[in-house]
Amino acid sequence: MRVEQTILPPKENIMLSEKDISFILNSALASAKIERLILPHMEMRPQIHTLIHGEIGTGKSSILVRIGKVRNIVPVISLNKSHIQGSVDSDYKDFVEPIIWEHRRDCVLMDEFYLGIKNHQARESLTTLLSLMENPHHKKKIGYRCNEVNINEPDGLYCHVKNNTIEFKTRFVLIANTMMDIYKTKMQEMDALISRCVCIPFYPTMKQLEDFASGDIKFFIYQDYKVKNKVVRISKKEYDKIRAIVKEYKVPKPKYLRTIGDLCRFYAVHGKILDEEFRKVMELSAYTPDSSL
Repeated sequence: MRVEQTILPPKENIMLSEKDISFILNSALASAKIERLILPHMEMRPQIHTLIHGEIGTGKSSILVRIGKVRNIVPVISLNKSHIQGSVDSDYKDFVEPIIWEHRRDCVLMDEFYLGIKNHQARESLTTLLSLMENPHHKKKIGYRCNEVNINEPDGLYCHVKNNTIEFKTRFVLIANTMMDIYKTKMQEMDALISRCVCIPFYPTMKQLEDFASGDIKFFIYQDYKVKNKVVRISKKEYDKIRAIVKEYKVPKPKYLRTIGDLCRFYAVHGKILDEEFRKVMELSAYTPDSSL
């Protein structure tokens, strides 16, 4: 795979094709099926999280709606602690499942995500979510009685509520969109979210908006990618190939490990290196605004 150093244009001029957006999001959805991703020297999360960022009114939400219809999932506007950690019905003492458990092996859709610097509650919720995006295991004490829950599933996922303790292990993919300028925020939580996601710029031209309005394009076409193995082991030979690709592309040091990780996760879904598609993933993973690679 021959790659060259690339000077990236301003984000307003970066717009992926319908094919590229579809490949990334369908790969992300498929990654929810993978249980483990094992490299020659370590293990990493196999799930591909994505963050679509762009101007208001350009069709970002239509992508989430399309995914939601196919997967029977309703997008949420924001995530609060009860979404992430679960809650207890005050009248019947029943456990209300967090959506990251409810949509296990699938996706959590977050529409028009926004985080204000003074919204401390939302920032705290995001911090909890960030931890679960990397390691989706949660345990917490609750200060009130709750009816017991004991769910154990064959692939190791579980949800237990007992002795005033909620504990669950889940597996999910986050697909969110936002109109925030994600590269100008000064919040550590947003920087951490960006580092955990493949960030998809969504700044369509007027011609693309006209084509979308006329039905000539959809921006996203759903395809159910089949995953061959739920436990994926990448051999040293293939891992070295991925590292060589990233090195040849001259990815900057702060993005180096992240870019390797993203390519490994796409490899886990497809079982091989895809030259054109991997190059696009590298451009997004290694993107640094107002600078070159």
